[in-house]
Amino acid sequence: MNRLQVVKVYLSTALISFIVCMVCINLNPDHKGSNSQAKKTVATTTSSSQWKSKITEIASNDKTPNEKFDEISKYAHNYKPTKDEIKTFGDEIIKEYTNKTYIKDVSNHEYMLTNIFKSEVVERNASEKPLKDFAFDFWQNSKYNYRGVENTTSSATQANEHQMDKALNKMNK
Repeated sequence: MNRLQVVKVYLSTALISFIVCMVCINLNPDHKGSNSQAKKTVATTTSSSQWKSKITEIASNDKTPNEKFDEISKYAHNYKPTKDEIKTFGDEIIKEYTNKTYIKDVSNHEYMLTNIFKSEVVERNASEKPLKDFAFDFWQNSKYNYRGVENTTSSATQANEHQMDKALNKMNK
């Protein structure tokens, strides 16, 4: 074989490989095509309904608040949020705190578990340190008040709220 034939074989092989790769990419269900936004919306909606269903399931079982907390914490630990969820969850826990409703009714299991879930997801996944710090203190107050270890007027709760106020100031909120 001369050099020209070798080059032709290599080019043919490269062209065939390229075509096969393009076909595989277009057949891949995760391929980001023209309907990727629709797929993303469906995925987010499904994800949202899954975590809400999980919280409802845990809130309605006959277990103690400690056991319910352990279940939701394990679920939050393994949860893979989208960037939009992290932002939304962060905004929602900030709103609950600034409205002073986040530990007002610790007997409402679904409400408390939702706040615990959201704050743990934000604390584990947010990229901004002030938001992570805020979420951690929010999570601690929610957790300890829900489990009956602390109450709204305890020094630990007040200290965490002071830390949350500092984090909010850093975020200009």
